Amino acid sequence: MAAAGEGFDDAREFWDQRYSAPEYIFGTSPNLFLASQQHLFKPGDRVLDIACGEGRNSVWLASLGCQVLGMDVSPLALTKARQLAADRGVTVA
Repeated sequence: MAAAGEGFDDAREFWDQRYSAPEYIFGTSPNLFLASQQHLFKPGDRVLDIACGEGRNSVWLASLGCQVLGMDVSPLALTKARQLAADRGVTVA
């Protein structure tokens, strides 16, 4: 049986290793399905992006005027997401 929190730490380590590459491993464009649903999002909509990774979807949603809260297990991914948001001139919490 795993100790409490062990699985979480393993996940963080796994994703931190993946996101340690300087490039955006999934790119910076939004997921194609999400982009196809653009008509559902309006400026001011509040969006929660769970497992946001490097922020490609969060940043895209923010560019539509949505208020976005992105969450991820990887601090490295969140750092890259903040940088992408800054580069695109949007805010993602």
